[in-house]
Amino acid sequence: MTIEEQAATAAAQKADADFEAELEGLTDEEKTKKRAERDAQRSLKTEYDAELKREREARQKAESTLQETRDKARKRMEEKLELERERQGIDDDDDKPITTRQLQEMLAQQSQQIQKELQGQKIVELARSRAGSETEAALMVEVHKNRQFPPHLSIEEQMDEVWLIANRKKIMGEHAEALRAVNARANSNPAGTYYPASPEPIRGNMEVIKKLLGMGYKENKTLNRLEKKFGNGKLSIVDPNTGKVSVI
Repeated sequence: MTIEEQAATAAAQKADADFEAELEGLTDEEKTKKRAERDAQRSLKTEYDAELKREREARQKAESTLQETRDKARKRMEEKLELERERQGIDDDDDKPITTRQLQEMLAQQSQQIQKELQGQKIVELARSRAGSETEAALMVEVHKNRQFPPHLSIEEQMDEVWLIANRKKIMGEHAEALRAVNARANSNPAGTYYPASPEPIRGNMEVIKKLLGMGYKENKTLNRLEKKFGNGKLSIVDPNTGKVSVI
């Protein structure tokens, strides 16, 4: 076991000991509930870590492939220019002053780089404001890097959808649990008893629905979905059953 692994193990053991110390004085039922909540958080973090690793590896592979393509294209261009210079008998002159056009191109590149860095900082801030942990925020940042969004969506609107993507397994899991609860209640009803379907959104996803409502989404009970209208007239729709997002 490496020093880092030993340190991580020691930190985990200390965290468990501190957690158990905080349970002193609670009833057995309360302790069981607290431990279940802790285990659920750990499981969720493990899922976030796995998703983060997959997203990061996918981005790094795509960036590597793109860089290889750019390098090959640049090499072909340089070879073509060199042949042309040789044909025309042009000598290199390192002391030749740059033109106004070259200066403008350099400044434009610098401006784009600065804008990209500033946008990156905002994305991190927005991810943290929506996430419940640093791991979830890091996953949201990676998801945003690996996705293309319609040009009319603002950064805030993009991060709303990124949160849904990053939490899709949790949303679908809560939906499945809600369905199991509904089926269990239906099976326990006396024969012949009828309960009409509720027009309300799935109640098993109340945590997710509450968060979406905080992001400006509204409940459409008639169509059983959550909606958010953008300034340009576009409508973002979230299915509370599956977490699927669509823009119309």
